[in-house]
Amino acid sequence: MLKFFIEKNSSVPFHTQLKEQIKIELALGHLRDGDVLPSIREVESTLGIGRMVVLRAYRELERCGILSLKPGRGVAVNHVPDVEAGRRMLQHYGVLAGNLEERLEQLKLNRTSFARYFYRKCLLRDMQEGPILYVDSSSGFAQENADQVSSIWELQIRGISIEDLAALDRRDLRRTRTILTNYYRFEEVRSLIGKLRVPVVPISFDWGENTLQVLRKVPSGGGVLVVQSQTDFERHGEVFRKILSDSFRDQRLRFYMAHYKNLAQLRQLIASRKYSKVMISNRIWEGVTDDVRNSPKVFRPQIQLSVESILDARYKAGIVL
Repeated sequence: MLKFFIEKNSSVPFHTQLKEQIKIELALGHLRDGDVLPSIREVESTLGIGRMVVLRAYRELERCGILSLKPGRGVAVNHVPDVEAGRRMLQHYGVLAGNLEERLEQLKLNRTSFARYFYRKCLLRDMQEGPILYVDSSSGFAQENADQVSSIWELQIRGISIEDLAALDRRDLRRTRTILTNYYRFEEVRSLIGKLRVPVVPISFDWGENTLQVLRKVPSGGGVLVVQSQTDFERHGEVFRKILSDSFRDQRLRFYMAHYKNLAQLRQLIASRKYSKVMISNRIWEGVTDDVRNSPKVFRPQIQLSVESILDARYKAGIVL
């Protein structure tokens, strides 16, 4: 079960710290649909914080669809019965296909020819209905993840940044079929969508092999600096540091956090002997210069979406095959 922690000297409100921990654990796949979280009373007792603080964190995540709070049944990650939903949709497909095949025989029409015609018609209709979007911290990073989902779903998916989503005309947004994002960005995306009835489907991710290789090569006890945007640093910098430390506990790596101010500050941090490696977040990576990116000490966190989570997300998006 998830064990919360609170930085009592932090300027980040306690309820926000709890929310950030839940979202990051979901994003990394450490929490899954249906997992039970500590009760409000347990968190209150363990951390020594007020009941209303814990309740506020849980309620805010319930409102955006991440958690489910039920009297007498505790707090759980909102469960969507993906497999059963998929089976039901496949049953519907079977019934429709059977009825259609029978009708084609009555009309003496060639099934294969009709299938090609219907496929082209559906593709045209899909384009008219609007795109499937993958939203993340930057447009380049979002497109990388969109391409990964596209290859598995065999559908065209476009990647856009959080900022691009916020700038979309409401009419274009209303035409969007589905929005995909990782669990960490889910609440932020939902707030941007507002009351529009556009499905938002969260996906978990794993650390990419390149990132793991870089960190495995850091000497035991070495320091790794993580540079984030000011917003991300303030919201979940300490949470992220602790999760990274736990993930690489065997190497006893020391993780440090800093927020990006300007290139001069970043170059100074990179030059420091305190850090063996400097990880620059994807949110600011595209804004730094080539000399920074090409530094042997510098890398960006590469992630790969969980294939299992991508497959599960198909059902949530109403896509079976």
